[in-house]
Parts: sequence; C-alpha cells; structure tokens
Amino acid sequence: MAHSLFWRPELVNDNMAALMPRWIATGLVTAFVQVCIYDNIRSALNGNGVVKGIKFGLIAFLFYACFSAGWSGIFNLPETIWLWWNIEALLIFIVGGAAMGFVVAKLSSD
Repeated sequence: MAHSLFWRPELVNDNMAALMPRWIATGLVTAFVQVCIYDNIRSALNGNGVVKGIKFGLIAFLFYACFSAGWSGIFNLPETIWLWWNIEALLIFIVGGAAMGFVVAKLSSD
C-alpha cells in the first residue's frame, strides 16, 4: 500500500474484475503483434521451432529489460519490484516463446 498512488484505482479498491476487459484485450492484441513480429524474423533464427521461440523470447525480454531500466528512472518504486518484474518477464517470454515456436513450427509450411 506504500505505493498505491502508482496503481489503478480498481486495484486499490479490490475491484480487479473491472480491469479484466482491459487485460484480456491488451493480452490478445499484444499476442497477435508478437506473433507477427516472430513470423517476420523466425527465418533469421537457427534451430527447431522451440529453440527459435526461446531465442525470440530472449530477444523480447532484452527489449523489455531496456524499457524497464528506463522506466525505473522515472517511477520511484523499490528496486525489488523492478527485479521481480524482470525475472517474471524473463520466465514468461522464454516459456511463451517456446510455446509459440512449437505451435508455429507445427502450423507453418516451412
């Protein structure tokens, strides 16, 4: 609660359900954008589908980490929050990238 000014009012007031439409829409749109980016660069990555996906996940994480470092200079949140958000992002991007690479390899004609 020490940093509640940084959170959306719905989170502070225990009304997370009100944010679900935003979270779902954002998740779907960003997933489609990431798949489109992956489709355009996967031929530049070596390995099978899963390995290509993991490499893409690492690339996406590096961009995330760069933006996170920049935002950490703007928002005065504890360093542990930034650290945990980056660890979480690394895991999500690697696992998500591997899953995406696997599915794309199965569905593509390459």
